[in-house]
Amino acid sequence: MTDSKLTLNLVVPDAMAAMEFYEKAFGAVRGEVYHFPNRKGANETNVTVGGVNLRLMDENADYSCFPPKKGEVDSIWLQLEVDDAGEALKKAVACGASVGQAPSEFMGVRFAEITDPSGYVWTVNQILREVSFEERYRFYEESHWEADKKKAADGDALPGESELNDGKIVTGVELDMIVPDSLEALKLYESIFDLQRIEVTDFPRGSNEVVFSIYSIHFHMLDENPDYKIIAPKPGDPKPIWYNITVPDISETYAKALEAGCAEIQPITEFETHGVKNSMFSDPFGYIWMLKLSKNPVYGIIIS
Repeated sequence: MTDSKLTLNLVVPDAMAAMEFYEKAFGAVRGEVYHFPNRKGANETNVTVGGVNLRLMDENADYSCFPPKKGEVDSIWLQLEVDDAGEALKKAVACGASVGQAPSEFMGVRFAEITDPSGYVWTVNQILREVSFEERYRFYEESHWEADKKKAADGDALPGESELNDGKIVTGVELDMIVPDSLEALKLYESIFDLQRIEVTDFPRGSNEVVFSIYSIHFHMLDENPDYKIIAPKPGDPKPIWYNITVPDISETYAKALEAGCAEIQPITEFETHGVKNSMFSDPFGYIWMLKLSKNPVYGIIIS
């Protein structure tokens, strides 16, 4: 079976400017570039950051493609593992980013947060020491749910299912998503995609986290929690980002999505001149997914 691929599609005010920022700030590797100097809203560039493909597209109201709104809390951000969080922050700011949070340390990680010139939020993480899933799980339990401390002290196994990462540090890009209920979202995505569980907590709603991978790309879901300004997408609010997944069987995957309660945006459509078929749907949690089948496939995910 051919390897799969994930691409993240990002709508930005200016695709050419965004590409230059990611190249300078994060060392992005340039891919295909479609530059039309006299056609505003038609530019598209492709870069790779941390092993993840980013497709950058000009804002275009005619196609309901809008970048993040300034000052609004978004339900998704990008996380990049780096050698030095402080230096990464300085470089990003020098390239035009704004500081969201100065370098801090928490649970073996030194991290900082920036908002890039296109409005997307990034956290840059520097691993200082390995922290096991059990250690983090217990920390969260004791910090946020004092009522459950007695159960944990009885020596019972930690509640919920979990699959540990054997202490291995994963470098690259992680996609963080806010959903009303991480455990319910996990069930939905498992019914559609061939995903791999990595870590799953089982706290009261509002404090759960789920980490899983699709085609080697890590997704980190968190429960919505207004106290921490962590907000899930709102119904009817167009997202400036969606997931583009090349799959081996588009009909089967699309049927699974509709059966699981997802809403059709675009039925399976064939583009003969490009040798591809694609379709789009929105899931019950407000996220948009594009499925793609190509005659010359490299299966995976593109973030657009």
